[in-house]
Amino acid sequence: MLADHFAKVIAAEGVDAEPEALALIARAAEGSARDGLSILDQAIAHGIERVTADQVREMLGLADRNAIRDLFAHVLEANAAGALDGLRNQYDLGVEPTNVLRGLLEIVHAVTRAKSSHRVDPAQSLEERAIYEEWASRLGFAALHRLWQLLLKGLQEVMTAPLPYEAAEMALLRVIHASNMPDPGEWMRRLASGEFGSAVAAPVGNAAAPAAPAIAGATLAAPSAEIVPETAAIPASYADLVAALEGAGKMIIGDKLRREFGVVRYAPPELVLHGKPRAADREFLPALMTTLKALTGLVWDVRESDLPAEPTLAEQEQMAEEAARQAILADPLVAAALHAFPGAELIDHHPLKLRSA
Repeated sequence: MLADHFAKVIAAEGVDAEPEALALIARAAEGSARDGLSILDQAIAHGIERVTADQVREMLGLADRNAIRDLFAHVLEANAAGALDGLRNQYDLGVEPTNVLRGLLEIVHAVTRAKSSHRVDPAQSLEERAIYEEWASRLGFAALHRLWQLLLKGLQEVMTAPLPYEAAEMALLRVIHASNMPDPGEWMRRLASGEFGSAVAAPVGNAAAPAAPAIAGATLAAPSAEIVPETAAIPASYADLVAALEGAGKMIIGDKLRREFGVVRYAPPELVLHGKPRAADREFLPALMTTLKALTGLVWDVRESDLPAEPTLAEQEQMAEEAARQAILADPLVAAALHAFPGAELIDHHPLKLRSA
């Protein structure tokens, strides 16, 4: 509507103007007829007999649309040298780096619109519509959204950077690098389907989880099978005993047992422990026996021994955590993802949320 309005004004003034020049002025006006008329007046003053698109671009410091389309093509082709040369050419012509990135964003938006709607933008030339439709047929929505986000981030960086041109170069290189990376969602779907071969996409259920690391001198023995009177409320294992103490509010005692003592023998009411050097405390064992009697109603025989013992419960938890982590890393899908995205790492995992094999 603005371009049509400016065409009527220019006709009344008796001045000739290229339709593309009026479209550029309409875009620069950003919806304001008054601002657009002010720009049009400047364009008429700059022109001799005719208002041309090149004159308007030079006056407004806009990038050449053909050059920006060429630059966008270099980005899609991952042609870093061509993209940087295109940016340099525009910069040498006086185009600000921010306007170059805005031009690229406009192209991404236009291609996305062409892909999702057949409505014609009157500000676009026939040549633009044709190339946008061609790109729309080649690019998926995921790729277009990724281009939009990367270019938008680049524009924000260039606007605040102390070195705008250098920041624009880095932004373009980042977009080109990202365009070479596989789309994570599509890549994982193809991987899970076995497209890349059984060596990579083997069923997760067939992957054997690595065994927990062994500790020299440790005997990972099962709890004693000695019979305990059924009438006694005795925890079934040393770990259950510690958990019962913590559940009864004896957090300090429970934490000390969990971190500083490995069990040598658990045969209620007998408990033989191997303490770490820092666990030496003459008052601790008598206090533990008193607490256990109050908890279970039995008189416990608790003593220390230098015999080999199980790792402490804290150490066992660490071993189980590491074993779970290694099992996740050994998953073919995870291993392949780490291979496809260099530098990626496993920073967290939730065993309870793992899929069943």
